[in-house]
Amino acid sequence: MENEQTFILAPYVYTAIKENSFLLYNTLSGKYLKGYNAEIADILKEAIKSESFYMHKISKKESTNNFFKKIKKLYIGDIINSKYINNAVQSYPIKNIQHDVKRYNKNIDYMINDNIASYIHEISIYVNQTCYKSCKICKYAFTQHTHCYSSKVTTQLDTNLIFNFLRQERLSNLKRINILGGNIWLYNNLEELTNKIRSLYECEINYYSDIQNIIHKKNGIKGVNHVIQITIDNNSINHKYVNTKYIYYHFFVMSNKALEIVYKIIRDNSLKNYEIKPLFNGKNLKFIRNNVAINEKDIFEHTYSVKDLYRNATINTSSFGKITILPDGEIKTNINEKHFGNICNCYITNIVNKELYSGNSWLHTRDDIKKCKECLFKYFCPSISNLEIRIGTQNICNIDTKK
Repeated sequence: MENEQTFILAPYVYTAIKENSFLLYNTLSGKYLKGYNAEIADILKEAIKSESFYMHKISKKESTNNFFKKIKKLYIGDIINSKYINNAVQSYPIKNIQHDVKRYNKNIDYMINDNIASYIHEISIYVNQTCYKSCKICKYAFTQHTHCYSSKVTTQLDTNLIFNFLRQERLSNLKRINILGGNIWLYNNLEELTNKIRSLYECEINYYSDIQNIIHKKNGIKGVNHVIQITIDNNSINHKYVNTKYIYYHFFVMSNKALEIVYKIIRDNSLKNYEIKPLFNGKNLKFIRNNVAINEKDIFEHTYSVKDLYRNATINTSSFGKITILPDGEIKTNINEKHFGNICNCYITNIVNKELYSGNSWLHTRDDIKKCKECLFKYFCPSISNLEIRIGTQNICNIDTKK
């Protein structure tokens, strides 16, 4: 016993182990330690077992390994003589999902009585598909980002139908409603729809409009955010850019030259409310990789909490809690997936249930991707995006998972 030591992992440390490779991450400081060592990996595997309470007894000889000096320096763990902690326990992180699909499978009453509609936090509503412009990106931009799109179909969304759909159940966590087209300014009931939404929810309302359409609209509806979508195709756009509370610019780029033009526009106009969004056009994969792909340095520029990492392990944060309603009333949990119903005859809870049980979006994580699932960093990476889905390569990164 005198020579027996106990290795203790701090309860705020996230641990990833793959065969003989390991990653220990301090969620308080952002410091981390990674390595490849079969002996150390085995010790870590024992320590993170639920019955071990983030502790494992080792020999005094094992405790002299340089690894244990490093973890003490990084406040990741410690070594204590076992006689001082006999029968001791400590708290350790446990993944606890309040609304768990597995729990629903075991308890139908729980599923029926639970307010799973509260999952919904963002709704995108396409009120029409009519637009008289001929944008090159029209047919694919909306499959990669929240973006307008048009077609020859003249269907417009019935205002009363969407109002009745939104009020059927209380969406307690609804934060944002996006209104898109086509050209939303050709939708006759835009103001009526906005006022009806406001009568139900105190949430953020965003109008999405291509710059070619919005420049002809002199007056908007007060208190609504205007997201102006601008495609930069190697030429600057002649527009009077403004910095106001309710105006946001989304720049869509497909080349390095377009990116340089956007940076100049931002500098020259001192823009504050903007986002730059890369678009895949089928020919610019190199540009996407050079500007989107992440590496180890990019990942650890931020500090992640245990909750952040467990969330990434469980849900797709890019799509979870979001639904899209098309002009014909069809409802999708992801614009690239099949529809799950229609606002004419479907309850919100039905949509949520279907997505949780059989959908491919909300719970689509890095564990579903062959290359990603082998990586120690998989839960530090952003969730799988629609951009990745459209490219067909859902692991745009520069990390060597074999190291």
